[in-house]
Amino acid sequence: MKLALLFLLNLISYSVVFAQVTLYYQDFEGIDFDTYTLYDGSSTSVSFNQSSDNYILRDLPNNVPVGNTISGFTGNVIALEDTDDAGFFGDPFIRTNTFSISGYSDITIEITFAAGSGADGSIYETSDFLDVDYRIDGGGGWQQAHRLEGSASGKFWYDAASDGITETGDDINVDQNAQVFAQSFSVSGSFMELRITMGSRGDDEEMMFDDIHVQAIIPCTEPVIASFTSDADSICAGDSVTLEVAGTLNDATAWHLYSSNCGTISVANTTSGSFTVAPTTSTTYFVRGEDGTGCLDESSMTCLSTPIFVRSLPAVSLSGLPNFCNNDSIQTNMGGATPSGGVYSGPGVTDDGNGMTFSFNPPIAGPGVHSVSYLYADANGCNNSTSDSIEITLNPTASLVTTSNYCIDAGPQISNGGTPAGGTYSGIGITDFGDGINFSFEPDALGVGFHQVWYTFSDSLGCDATDTTVFEIFDLPTIDAGSDVNLCEGDSAILSGSGAVSFSWDNGVIDNNPFEPTIGTSQFVLTGTDTNGCSNTDTILVFVDTIPNVYAGMNQSFCQNDSIVLSASNADTYAWDNGVLDGIPFTQAVGTTTYSVIGTNLSGCSNTDHIEVTVFALPDTSITLAAGSATANDTNATYQWINCITGVLVSGETSQSLSNYSGYFALVVSQNGCQDTSSCFL
Repeated sequence: MKLALLFLLNLISYSVVFAQVTLYYQDFEGIDFDTYTLYDGSSTSVSFNQSSDNYILRDLPNNVPVGNTISGFTGNVIALEDTDDAGFFGDPFIRTNTFSISGYSDITIEITFAAGSGADGSIYETSDFLDVDYRIDGGGGWQQAHRLEGSASGKFWYDAASDGITETGDDINVDQNAQVFAQSFSVSGSFMELRITMGSRGDDEEMMFDDIHVQAIIPCTEPVIASFTSDADSICAGDSVTLEVAGTLNDATAWHLYSSNCGTISVANTTSGSFTVAPTTSTTYFVRGEDGTGCLDESSMTCLSTPIFVRSLPAVSLSGLPNFCNNDSIQTNMGGATPSGGVYSGPGVTDDGNGMTFSFNPPIAGPGVHSVSYLYADANGCNNSTSDSIEITLNPTASLVTTSNYCIDAGPQISNGGTPAGGTYSGIGITDFGDGINFSFEPDALGVGFHQVWYTFSDSLGCDATDTTVFEIFDLPTIDAGSDVNLCEGDSAILSGSGAVSFSWDNGVIDNNPFEPTIGTSQFVLTGTDTNGCSNTDTILVFVDTIPNVYAGMNQSFCQNDSIVLSASNADTYAWDNGVLDGIPFTQAVGTTTYSVIGTNLSGCSNTDHIEVTVFALPDTSITLAAGSATANDTNATYQWINCITGVLVSGETSQSLSNYSGYFALVVSQNGCQDTSSCFL
């Protein structure tokens, strides 16, 4: 025999209708032991387990080894068979986490149970059972909510009376098809917990259970209506009126409004007690509180009503308004609506306040078809309106794109750029050609500054458009080529202009780049162009003088202590180095010195030449006297002995030595063109 068990709490109907609130729900679709714990007949928690065909499992029904097909389950279930052989001892049980029942006293637990008493026979025993117990605030004993057990006949029964006696008239035999059972309790406390105890001690004595659902039952309170009123007993057609309900909804969820008796078709609902309606005909409105869940007997609810009278609107008319161009001026004294005494409105419309006419501003309205409305109020205060259309034709789009700006020396100009063709150009100094395309002007006549030109085009409807543009006439830049330049032959010249952003020289000169001009006077013309593209010129003279052929003279030789005069030629002024002044005597130490002279002509052009001056030392005139002879100490010289008494050269005595002399003598020594005379000796 086979047993399957399912716990599920659902909404239950009683003779007194109640509202229900879920306090706890477990469908075993989450993770293992989500808000519940499995125990092995003691206070020790355990896990699900299977040994061959014996088990306590959380799985899909089709995955569990049962003998008969069990119906009525969705998703996972808790299934068990022969728990002793599956490794569980005692009576295993599941205990839920605690859940709050604070504020609730009437609790309902609903159970759906199925047992597999099918083709395998009735094999359940009296020791096979499943109990659902509850406990309040964790104290006292467990109270039984449901008892399901085997019997002597081998079948499984639901103990409806919870009296411990099965197979009696009030009990229900359970097979493999799910059945629903329910029990309600009055409790008092802060929290509750459930315990599901399971007993299966033999083969094929299988059980399953699923959803556990605990609900609180709350009686519903009818709404109370004190009054149902409107802010107006009569309105004009198209107007709205506010209906107000004074009362308390209690357990009703909303006030429902009807345009005929309550309970027909609701036209609106609200929780605020205020309705805004716009009936087109006279209507009586009804209202009552409803919950829409069946908790309240709405047919017995208080239903109040209030009538609204709807007045017809006056008849008004307006037609025959003309059309305009978009840029037309303001139109006055327009009208024609009947009856008089109303007010005109619409895009570009200004009512004149006399009940008959209005002014219309086409540019304000803009292109397109516009509705002009006429609002009239009758003696009852009911307003009605009508309208007529005014079409504003979009003025053609005129576009004027002139040529770029001009320099004042550009000469007479012919320009265009107005579209579409066929328009007229105008402006100070502007001459229209009359061909709808071109116009002319002279920049020098207009002068430097900004100038404006207009282009006007009219279409076939007489609507026109104008575009304008501004162009500028620029003055020429003031170009400066610089001051005239004097240079010397071979010098580089750098010409650099100012007063513009780009420059061009004639004769192949590049601005600010060095070049070597030819000898003589040359004129160079500079053309400068500014950021506006306007150009002007300036000139500069460049004079190039030749380099003087400065001559310092031939190289010269002097004797020690001689006076030396250096004098250069072929220039106008001269500057010597080594402190020498041109044409002024000076002396030089023994040795050879090179002197450089810079000669400069009247143009400031200079050249250089050099001269070597050699100064020889005077020869040595010392003499060595010996017995009967005298010898000059200086060698490599020429000699002349002289008689000091007579001052006459001693004839033939031109050798270095004088032998066998007798008298008063001196020696003249010559060397490198220089000579010196010794003192006289005896």
